[in-house]
Amino acid sequence: MKSDVLEAEKITRARFHRSKDGEKQVVSTYAYQIMIIKVLSALVQQTSYVPDEFYQSTDVVHNFVLNETRLTWEWRGSTPIRSPIWLLPILILGKVLFLIGLYRFVNLHTIMRLYVGLASGFSEVAFLKMIGKTFNSSAVTEATFMLMTLSFHQLYASSRPLSNSMEYALFTFTLSYFSDDLLSSSSTVYLYPAALSIIMRPTSATFYIPLFLLHFYHSEDRFTLLAKSVKITVIIFALCIGIDSLWFGEYTITPFNFLKINVLDNIAVFYGRNRFFGWYLTQGLPVSCGFSFIFALVGIFQCQMFTKVEQGLLITLVFNWLILEIGSEHKEFRFIMSALAILTILGAKAAARVFQTEWIKKLYIAVNFMIAVYLSMVHQRGPADLARYLRVELCSNAEGASIRFFGPCHVMPGEYSRFCLKGNHLDLVQLECPPPIPGISENSKTEVDLFHEDPEDFLYKDLSRKKYEYLAFFDKHESKLERTLHELEYFQIKSFFHSPSPLDDASRNIVLYKLKK
Repeated sequence: MKSDVLEAEKITRARFHRSKDGEKQVVSTYAYQIMIIKVLSALVQQTSYVPDEFYQSTDVVHNFVLNETRLTWEWRGSTPIRSPIWLLPILILGKVLFLIGLYRFVNLHTIMRLYVGLASGFSEVAFLKMIGKTFNSSAVTEATFMLMTLSFHQLYASSRPLSNSMEYALFTFTLSYFSDDLLSSSSTVYLYPAALSIIMRPTSATFYIPLFLLHFYHSEDRFTLLAKSVKITVIIFALCIGIDSLWFGEYTITPFNFLKINVLDNIAVFYGRNRFFGWYLTQGLPVSCGFSFIFALVGIFQCQMFTKVEQGLLITLVFNWLILEIGSEHKEFRFIMSALAILTILGAKAAARVFQTEWIKKLYIAVNFMIAVYLSMVHQRGPADLARYLRVELCSNAEGASIRFFGPCHVMPGEYSRFCLKGNHLDLVQLECPPPIPGISENSKTEVDLFHEDPEDFLYKDLSRKKYEYLAFFDKHESKLERTLHELEYFQIKSFFHSPSPLDDASRNIVLYKLKK
């Protein structure tokens, strides 16, 4: 009991001034565990989260290596909005593997997941070092490890090749350098990951602007701080323009294009509109940040005096919440992933007290693990299983079977999922769904829209132009398409489980039909 009281006193007294103690203990105790967990979470993924984890990452690398597949609209047209800068290590690795003849024998999806998972792992190790030196408390360090690395959403999403996962890693790196000691200095080392994150997705600047303004306000040498900041901005921005212009073959500034298309033209709502004010507070943060959200609320209400850094983190959190709630009608869980690091700092002391009870700690781990397993291995696994089956069964087909998938936008796991061991690609065609952007599409309705309005009519007209050997779609359409499929001589050969709780326009299973010969 006495030791618990002493530990609690340590936690209560801990403020955001660095000390030398605790760093070695953090590295030796948790670093290897974090990296092992990230690698395992990358290897066990059997499901799909969002299309971007394939179309904006693996497909880009695959296209760069072979130049045989098509990229989505974000990488084409007169105003491409994506930069390949965060993919550079894998772009180089993929090209090297191709040149030495090994590219066909590796799984690019797995390599991408390991790359992003290790990046988030290293950022969490750096973050734990900061926590160890800041609080000098093993209980707070352990609580931080549990709130971040063992959070179910982190186990599920932090190893997925999404720019949002990389942004989380970069923001966590940034916070690992942030302290009350830094605020009075002109050190700008934290701005390098910040600038890279903003280049990747300009709207992530909302996480960094409040922190920089706080630093500028408290700095004892503002002129030096400003000069260093301008220097870093120029270096990273010039690097971005150089890489983007080389990639697209003409002078290109993707961050400006991103802001124009997604913010000014508001094209983001094409992929979903959510006008509910408070969605991020009631759903986004609780899901993306798990139990850190609850502990952060407890920590905020229990704290009698906030440090300068804690004040900055609160301002950053509130600022981002307001920007996301008011400024964007297109809302997704992954857009708020970076908030986890802030919530963990604010809630770690409160969590440390709760986790002193052993059964609560074990229950926390068990609950997060079960949710993560469900999301990683059960929920939304149908498209990946279908793609795997098609490669196994049809890649050896010398005649080149054709497959048509009727379903929501970009449900299948990317162009790379068509790649065969022999080096060829399956003829798999999905419904088109480009947004109404000049130079990309002038149509107000996509093939996906037309199919869902009248599945039977669309199927009949589509197959009158070309008869595919295989057809795939979600089983909720089966009753509407049964008569047409029978007339056109298609019969079901297999069903793939998708999810017990399907979202959007999906259903429980995906069915595969084959044309009678």
